[in-house]
Amino acid sequence: MNNVPKKNTIPLIISFMAGIIFISLIFFFVKPFNSSESNPFAVDYRLNTNKYTFIKPILSSGYGNEDESLKWFPAERKLKRSVEDIVSERNDIDTGVFFLNLKNSGWFSVNPSTTYIPASLLKLPTLISYFKIHETERDLFEKKIAYQGKDFNSLRTIGANNITPGNTYTVKELMNEMIINSDNNALQLLYEYRKNSLSSIFTDLAIPLPATDTEIANNDFVTTRDVARFLLVLYNASYLSPEDSEQALQILSKTSFKDGIVQGVPSNVVVSHKFGEREQLLPDKSIKVELHDCGIVYHPKSPYILCIMTKGKDIDSQKTQIQKISKIVYDSVDTFLNNEGQ
Repeated sequence: MNNVPKKNTIPLIISFMAGIIFISLIFFFVKPFNSSESNPFAVDYRLNTNKYTFIKPILSSGYGNEDESLKWFPAERKLKRSVEDIVSERNDIDTGVFFLNLKNSGWFSVNPSTTYIPASLLKLPTLISYFKIHETERDLFEKKIAYQGKDFNSLRTIGANNITPGNTYTVKELMNEMIINSDNNALQLLYEYRKNSLSSIFTDLAIPLPATDTEIANNDFVTTRDVARFLLVLYNASYLSPEDSEQALQILSKTSFKDGIVQGVPSNVVVSHKFGEREQLLPDKSIKVELHDCGIVYHPKSPYILCIMTKGKDIDSQKTQIQKISKIVYDSVDTFLNNEGQ
């Protein structure tokens, strides 16, 4: 008889068991904040500076792990496979791709560790660095620089030649020509005028930069994700002020090169981008051509960053490669968003 529970203890036992079940359900359906399910390897990138004592400005925040990102976003998983198929079709072109959905931070990369000569992509961080200097030198853009040097535009095949030796230009004119027409003379003038500006932004964003000008010009040292970071801090207005970030992206939207990413999107869609090209004679006398295009595609429902970098032997084939990838990315994003709304 002593083993038989009293009547008034049965409701207590039932209540106790119900409580355990209820608590278990809470832990099952409501994940804790530090759970990998609710916070899948989120990573904050902060300004790499000792300038401040009490703050550490954030540059960007998102999924640090690609596998976790793709686990949460099936559309990006499918898109990555499509891009990989295009890349694998051309064994003669070494292609790297980085994609970031600016609406949900979902991202992927193809050949993420492959490095490239940035070539004219260096004009993007140079532009940002000048806006950064402008924060403390408010008359910088009106300052005039006389160009007495050699003509560096003979090193490229794309872009207009508006900055010529023997003339004088304002810093703002040089910034515009450097981006819009990818003028190498403009870049050279701005680089010499503020010699440390380029290295400063690479340091701030924790992106490696070779020590010498020769290495910068001839070595493969940036990945697609490195270049995308410059675009991301502009979009986030996390390195420059919102006004300066807006101005920089407006200049980038006027880039005259239309044979890359722009070719793969509808004509009414704005793209703020910068391209780069570099031709090298290798020791075996063969030619290596690098052609890149990286930018923000302002899809009306979901803008995204797309960076495509290539190495090959034929610039026209590499243009086509960039165009195909750009088109499949835009069409996939557009299709998914339209289906999502149904």
